[in-house]
Amino acid sequence: VIPWLNQNPAKQKDYLIVISDPRLKSSAFRKSLAKLISSLSPDMKKRMIFINADTPAENRRWLKKQGMGGNVDIYSDEKREWMKAYTALGEKRWEICMFVLANGRVQKIVRDLDTDMCVDVVDKAVKSLNI
Repeated sequence: VIPWLNQNPAKQKDYLIVISDPRLKSSAFRKSLAKLISSLSPDMKKRMIFINADTPAENRRWLKKQGMGGNVDIYSDEKREWMKAYTALGEKRWEICMFVLANGRVQKIVRDLDTDMCVDVVDKAVKSLNI
């Protein structure tokens, strides 16, 4: 999943988009996910993962209900350990965050990603990488 750990040198200059939300069954997260999947290019979608605090079973049910089963990678961080480690979660921060990872580090971060503007924000963040 992490581009710079790939053995292929061409893949090491790749990027990964991570969208996370610490809230359970977050309607804003789900709306953003659906909007991003329906609007972004196939190239961007294959470089995108989603992380939330819901169980894997809950995520599978929701994806199946939306007709997106198998097309989207949603990782479960039920204890929110990853989110704490990457500062996606703070004492007063319970919102959607976007990270763009490249060259072994976080290149772009957006806290409180707006559901209505998420497609433009992700698109501009990736274009600004100059990869």
